[in-house]
Amino acid sequence: MIVRCSHCGHEQFVKDHKFDRHYRAEYETAILVFCDRRCCDSSQVPIPRGYIKLGMWLGGWSLVRLMTTEEYKAMKRTKRILEAGLAQMDTED
Repeated sequence: MIVRCSHCGHEQFVKDHKFDRHYRAEYETAILVFCDRRCCDSSQVPIPRGYIKLGMWLGGWSLVRLMTTEEYKAMKRTKRILEAGLAQMDTED
């Protein structure tokens, strides 16, 4: 199986038995796949809203897939906690 980066086109060969066992389901649900090269740093590539980037995949590769409901709720909760913390810091000054 050859995995191709969506951003730069870099390809990597992965043994089929390892790919099928660990990565096949995730790879098929991904809309974007990024390699671990410097040009594909996720800070340089915009991630669409409503999608999430999963890191540490296939030795540095990562993928972008649609958020699940639980992940969406966790992101909203995290943003609320961050905003509350920042508001508390502003009032302490």
